[in-house]
Amino acid sequence: MHRDIDEVGVEFNFQAKEAFYSLYGRYTNAAKKLNREKDENVFQLTRAQYCHAMKAELEKIAMSVLEKNAELQEITQLKRNLTNRINDYLQEFMMKSQTV
Repeated sequence: MHRDIDEVGVEFNFQAKEAFYSLYGRYTNAAKKLNREKDENVFQLTRAQYCHAMKAELEKIAMSVLEKNAELQEITQLKRNLTNRINDYLQEFMMKSQTV
């Protein structure tokens, strides 16, 4: 079956959203236990650790999607699209995580 990069992008987004909300939920639970007035440095360290974990998980999902769809002619475009989507998810995480 021939798949196009839009279909593959939808597949990535489905998996990435699950990973995003799962990790974000764990982050909010961890962050709520901190007193930001006293522990801002610990808060920022926790935030950075979860952001790093988010990036690693999204990259793992992207690699899996790329491996499953290596036959696509538009593989270079797909790689760029997935990189952009990963960056979008990370930016969203950084914005949302600051307000916890």
